[in-house]
Amino acid sequence: MFEEHQYSIDSIVFDVMQTFKLHSIVRHTRFEKQEGYSVTEILALLIMFPLMMLSSVNSFFRSEFHEITTMKKDALYRLKNNERVPWRTMLYGIAKRFQKIVNPDQIVAAHSAFILDDTTDRRVGWHLENVSYVFDHVIGKTMLGFKHLVLGFFDGTTFIPLDFSIHAEQRLRGRKRRE
Repeated sequence: MFEEHQYSIDSIVFDVMQTFKLHSIVRHTRFEKQEGYSVTEILALLIMFPLMMLSSVNSFFRSEFHEITTMKKDALYRLKNNERVPWRTMLYGIAKRFQKIVNPDQIVAAHSAFILDDTTDRRVGWHLENVSYVFDHVIGKTMLGFKHLVLGFFDGTTFIPLDFSIHAEQRLRGRKRRE
């Protein structure tokens, strides 16, 4: 698609930043980094992962796309793991901007609804912080991982996430096992 339509990842990242006004959203949260790449640059790159069919920072740096930036993986991990980042405020700002883009007239369909979605995030490995056994109702089994709970608004066409939380269920006793 990129070659066929003469797009480059750089131009797409720039377009995403401009369209969603990411700099304004980040500035509104009043969160600032002391040095290095800006929050806006890192956030724009993270937002692009699904469009590049990537699921993680690791998969990004193992792909051919890693050449689009001089950022190292530590810059992305430090932002993702920083507990002071107001992720909910940023998500809400992006959701509001997305709604303005796709529905400028603010028309609410008769079959719109708020939806709560719980998704199991399976984890494998040793010494995972706060990992627990969670029950996945879709497959009917308990597995090692977390539950992601997302509140979203379905406007009749699109699902827009508004809030989220990550949950653990049964605490592991003693040493964490690899599953």
